[in-house]
Amino acid sequence: MKQFIILSSLTTAVLLAFVSPASAIDPPIISYQGVLSDDSGSPPPDDSYQITVRLFDEMTEGTLLWTEAHRNVAVTQGRFRIQLGSVIPFDMATLATDPLYLEIQVGSDTPMTPRALLTSAPRSVISRRVRGDILTEQGTIQIHPPDPGSQGGIQISAEDSINYIHLNPIHPPEPGLPPVIAFNTTLSSGANLFMFNPQPEPPAIGDPWIAMHTGVGTGASLLMFNPQPEPPAYPLLEMNTQLNRASFEMTSNQAAGAGSEIVNPMLEAIVDSLGVKLNLQKSFMDDTGLPDKTGIRLSADSLAAKAMMFGPGFENSPTLQIISDADGSRLGLDTTPTNVITVGRSSPTNPIATAWTVYSSKRWKTNIKTIENPLKMIMNLRGVSYDRKSDGKHDIGLIAEEVGEVIPEIVEYEVNGTDAKSVDYSRLVAILIEAAKEQQTTIDELKTELRELKRLYGDLAVELDKSPRIKHASHTPDLN
Repeated sequence: MKQFIILSSLTTAVLLAFVSPASAIDPPIISYQGVLSDDSGSPPPDDSYQITVRLFDEMTEGTLLWTEAHRNVAVTQGRFRIQLGSVIPFDMATLATDPLYLEIQVGSDTPMTPRALLTSAPRSVISRRVRGDILTEQGTIQIHPPDPGSQGGIQISAEDSINYIHLNPIHPPEPGLPPVIAFNTTLSSGANLFMFNPQPEPPAIGDPWIAMHTGVGTGASLLMFNPQPEPPAYPLLEMNTQLNRASFEMTSNQAAGAGSEIVNPMLEAIVDSLGVKLNLQKSFMDDTGLPDKTGIRLSADSLAAKAMMFGPGFENSPTLQIISDADGSRLGLDTTPTNVITVGRSSPTNPIATAWTVYSSKRWKTNIKTIENPLKMIMNLRGVSYDRKSDGKHDIGLIAEEVGEVIPEIVEYEVNGTDAKSVDYSRLVAILIEAAKEQQTTIDELKTELRELKRLYGDLAVELDKSPRIKHASHTPDLN
C-alpha cells in the first residue's frame, strides 16, 4: 500500500447516560473523522482498512499513554470515521495530560508524522464528571442529580449586587424553602453564611441553625440556633463584632415551673468603647406565673467597676452590690452602697459577727481632746421605743434628728444635708465613758463631803454629852 497522509478533524461526544447514581461513569467517546490520500493527493481505493491510533505525551518518542486498533474501517473517497475510546476505554488521567499528541497508522504502514497536537476536544470530556442535570440561565448555574427521585442540588448565581451559592437537599427545590447551606455576598450587607436544619421536614423559612454575617458597616456576627424539631426564633449562641463593640451571648431553653419557657441569655458578654459587661443569669417563672430572674452582673468602665447579685424579684434592685470608683470601694447589702458597707434599711435580718473592731490608733488622729460636758449631752438625749414602718416590728433606739441636734458627729445625713438617716451607736461609747467619769467625780465629791459631815457630827455629839444642859436630850440625829 502506498504511504498515506491524512487531513482530519476532531470532535467530542460526551455521553451523559447513567444506569444509576451508584454505577460507574460511562467512558468518554471521541468522534474522529479524517481524509486519506497518497503523496499525489489521490484517495486510496474504496475498501475496508485497519486504522491504529495512539496517544503520546511528546511530539516524537515520549510515553505511550493509550492505543487501540479499529479493524474493517470503511474508507470512501478517502473519507473515514472512527470512535476513539470505543475499543479500549480512555482513562480520565490520560485525557487530562497536557500536552497530548495523536498518532495514526493505516494497516502496516509506518505511523504518520508528525503527530497531531490535541487541544481542547479530548480534555472537554473531563467536565462530564459533574454528574446530573446542569441548567444555566443568565448569571445562574444549577446542578441537580439525574435521577428525579434523588435529593440534592447546587445553585450558583451572580447578579449586579449579590452573589450566592445555595446547597439544597430537595430536588426539585420547593418554592420558598431555604437551602441547607447558603453563601451570599453583596455590596451593601457584606458576606453571609447560613446553615439550615437538615431534617426530613423542610425547615421553616428564615430559621437557620447557623448564620454568619460580615459587612463593612455592620461588623461580623455568628448565630447558632436551637437544634430542635421546631425551629426557634432566637439563637442559642450569638457573637457580634463591630467597629466599637463586640458581644457574646449564650441562651438556653429554660423550662419554667408552669411549663412555659423564658428566653433570655444565660451568659452575655459585651465589650465596647465605654467598657465591658458580663451577665450570668437564670430565667424562670415565679409562683404567680410571672417571669423572674436570678443572676450576677459584672461591669467596668472608665469611671467604676461594679459587681451585682440579684435574687428572685430583685432584678432592678440587686441584693448585693460592690462598687469601686474614685471614691474607693463600697459594699451594699439590699441597697446601693453609699458608705464602705451599707445594709438596706428593710433588711430581713440584722448583721451579726463574732467580732467587729474599728481603726482607732492615735497614729491616725490629730487635735485630740477630751469630750466636754458629756453628761449634759447624755441628759439631752431621749431613748424611745417604736414600731418599724417597713415590717411593723417593735424596737428601741434613738431618733437620729434629735441626736443630730446634740451630737452631730455620730449622725449620717442624706445628700441634702437635712434628712438624717443613721446614728453610729458605737461612737456613743466615748460619750458614755466621759459622762460616767464626770458622774463618778461628782459622786466622789459627795462622798468626801459626807465623810466630813460625819466627822463634825461626831465631834459635836461628844461636846453635847459633856454639857449638863442637853445631857438628857431625847433625840439623836442619824447621819448615816
